[in-house]
Amino acid sequence: MNEPPNHWNLYWVASDGFEDCFVVARNSRSACSVECQMNGFDLNEVQATKIMRIPQSVERVYKNGKRYKEHPWPWYVYGKSFFEGLGAQFRFIGK
Repeated sequence: MNEPPNHWNLYWVASDGFEDCFVVARNSRSACSVECQMNGFDLNEVQATKIMRIPQSVERVYKNGKRYKEHPWPWYVYGKSFFEGLGAQFRFIGK
């Protein structure tokens, strides 16, 4: 099945083990570019792994929020509600 060319994806961008992060971008190169621009890595020092395509319903909610106005995609992922929209479940591990 062909996906539309203008969809957004969630990527895990790995770099030095300390700056690893989630990024929303159209492709892996764009996801890596965000991390390189923000933290000074070279493209050959980072690797992006596609986690999933961002559903349009999640995209609409995010784009109507304050964070998108401050930092439009491609950009880092912020907020528990974003991940909950993707179906993530959270648990707390007690002492």
